[in-house]
Amino acid sequence: STSDVSANGGGMDPPSAAIKTMKLYSHVERIENELRSRGLASSDGILDPEALSEIDSLHYEGDTGMKAAIAAADLAPGSAVLDVGSGFGGPARLLASRKGCSVTALELQPDISEKARELTRRCKLDGLVQHVEGNILECDLNSLGKGPGTFDAVVSWLVFLHISDKEALLSKCAEMVKEGGVLFVEDYFLRGTCTEAEEKSLKEDVFCSDLPTKEEYVKAIEKAGFDDVAFEDRTEDW
Repeated sequence: STSDVSANGGGMDPPSAAIKTMKLYSHVERIENELRSRGLASSDGILDPEALSEIDSLHYEGDTGMKAAIAAADLAPGSAVLDVGSGFGGPARLLASRKGCSVTALELQPDISEKARELTRRCKLDGLVQHVEGNILECDLNSLGKGPGTFDAVVSWLVFLHISDKEALLSKCAEMVKEGGVLFVEDYFLRGTCTEAEEKSLKEDVFCSDLPTKEEYVKAIEKAGFDDVAFEDRTEDW
């Protein structure tokens, strides 16, 4: 089951090689292939972030998820945003192009982070989007934007499920937001008992070793220091 979680305010993050067992992450060339098939690979290399957004995001609901984050965090021109597990940079570029946000896009996988950086340059958004390769649980937090306590929002789409140590993860997120800042997360949660086949699929196909219930998730978010937690079950829409 899936949900959007916003709030005011893991085990270890999987190694970049291990997570490649997910087919979604193992074919970086698919972006260029799709651009060519849609006739979007212009001769000058310049890309439209809106057109690119149809193929460069790794989360469900696409634009709906983006609009939900913008509304929940009340993002505006100049807002500083940290995107944890930013993938190919699709959401980061839309936050920059649509709202004028200054986005730090943190991605664990080197090849995906490099491709994201290239796509951002081609969208002429490298002045607003900074791509950083790293692990939120291990990297120097001072290397992210202006460092801890400076972000208006921390956002993430379908990434937290890969990180089993939610307490450590959420603690890092809490360090990064300024007072009154917002955490917006789109993620899986456990609604009931999984079958053996479902548990196997989660581990092997989705790279998720465990899932918290709604109550466990909210408790972990509050323990990290966030308040005014809003939890929206999006299962039916997905």
